[in-house]
Amino acid sequence: MENSIFDRYWKSISRASSYKYFPLIVKKIEGSRIFDINGKEYIDFLSSAALYNAGLNNDEVVTSLLEELKNMLHYTQYLYHEKSIKLAEILKEITPGTFEKKVAFELSGGAAVDIALRSSLYFSGKKLLGSFENSYHGTTYLSISVSGSFRPEIREKLN
Repeated sequence: MENSIFDRYWKSISRASSYKYFPLIVKKIEGSRIFDINGKEYIDFLSSAALYNAGLNNDEVVTSLLEELKNMLHYTQYLYHEKSIKLAEILKEITPGTFEKKVAFELSGGAAVDIALRSSLYFSGKKLLGSFENSYHGTTYLSISVSGSFRPEIREKLN
């Protein structure tokens, strides 16, 4: 069964945005525990790349999300929204420093990295970016180009 899943995966999903470090096929996740298709249990040290830093299916988080879904979890950035303004104010307040602070909300980490990289180039006046080998910064155009974890031939085609 495992080989069938691996075969189906690579026949259907592009290698351009795939980075499989472990041959683990996940069946379910509870809190910080991952269970594979054979029932073997693992500790989730990745937290889905920090997406589930409170654990998956955390009762408190699920309850809060369900309550928020009844109101409005998110709406387009094209309109004003009280909750996004409040979150931006909190983020500005807890960010150290005395400089003028602004918040940019994005829908993915890669998009946020793109903004950060473009901003650093713009404000520094520099034209080059650096990164570490085996680093990962996202799957958008600019974030892939500085991610050392992607195959060299993919990065070379982007640069």
